[in-house]
Amino acid sequence: MKKNFFLIFSSFSVLLLLVWVAIRVSPGLALKPLYVWYQFRSGLSLKQLSTDSGENFSYYEGGSGPPVFLIHGFGDSKASFVQMVKGWAPHHRLILPDVPGFGDTPMDPKLDYSIENQAKRMIRLARALGIENADWVGNSMGGHISAVIALDAPRLVRKLVVLSPAGLLVDDPVPYREVEHPLRNDADFEAYMGQVFFKKPWIPGPFQQEFIRKSQERFVWQNRIRSDIRAGLGYILNERLSQIQVPTLVVWGRHDGVIRVTHAPVWKEKIRSSSLEILEDAGHSPQYEMPERASRIVRGFLDP
Repeated sequence: MKKNFFLIFSSFSVLLLLVWVAIRVSPGLALKPLYVWYQFRSGLSLKQLSTDSGENFSYYEGGSGPPVFLIHGFGDSKASFVQMVKGWAPHHRLILPDVPGFGDTPMDPKLDYSIENQAKRMIRLARALGIENADWVGNSMGGHISAVIALDAPRLVRKLVVLSPAGLLVDDPVPYREVEHPLRNDADFEAYMGQVFFKKPWIPGPFQQEFIRKSQERFVWQNRIRSDIRAGLGYILNERLSQIQVPTLVVWGRHDGVIRVTHAPVWKEKIRSSSLEILEDAGHSPQYEMPERASRIVRGFLDP
């Protein structure tokens, strides 16, 4: 009995050591099993699709039932909503795409990444998947894109959910304004996390450094996308938002440091068929900060 316990303890210790070494040596690689676990737990599979127009999409898909698209925010990826949709697969067909220019999609300087063009790409993806009507859920830029889809292709949208969406000019000087510098050190990282989260999660040092490295690597590229958005169609929706007719849920974290909660009542006022949910203990991305609660709120709105 003691021998078996010693073997189990030794094996567990070796496993912990290997995990620690992987995190120290290659934090980006060490994160992948975690993403795969969340993906598997939510019943999702990684898929690729090429449209007739030559566009290549990387996305998660899983489940069966009424389709739901979940669109991530600026600088994020298809992994954004993976934790939130745990338990959805038996009731919904889930599609979580990388928005072109982010995630596993190529950085193509020949493309224009305006919100209008991104919305058109999502519409083409839906049609390539044979989907004629779906629910659309988006956070930040993803909410902005989803709102434009509801404006441009209303028959494609059954219900709309936007979590801290961009797209309005309220009290911020320049939406999607150019960032002056990437994250440079731990202090910059902590400040960024304070903007996104109400209660900042603990993140191991090597993972912080990987996040900072990616911020520096993609700094010029992401400013290029911000420039496309500011110069393109679909940038500011103040004058168009009232045209949205589909049932809409607006969700906002009271402590959002990216897009202030003062935007929330403007969305509610302009979309007549909307309801508003303010989360008192959340920041900019409730699907990360409180995935189970966000799931209950969103599904409670989407499900009949």
